[in-house]
Amino acid sequence: MSECTFCEIIARRKPSEIICENASAVAILDVNPIHFGHSLIIPKIHCADFTALPSRPFAGVMDALQVVARASVDSLDAQGYNI
Repeated sequence: MSECTFCEIIARRKPSEIICENASAVAILDVNPIHFGHSLIIPKIHCADFTALPSRPFAGVMDALQVVARASVDSLDAQGYNI
């Protein structure tokens, strides 16, 4: 299987604006944002979709999501966020 765009970002072979990283996930700013601060949380292991993500990395993805959500609300004075 050829590498996906997200795998390329994780491997640092494709440029991205990384805003958060932990052992299980990388958070980046979206290149085509819908709103200011639009970001993506990417698991460091390739999986077909969200439901295929094993529980251990899932917890790390959720940790990164929480960090990014808090930072977005605090720094952008956002009223909330979408997951």
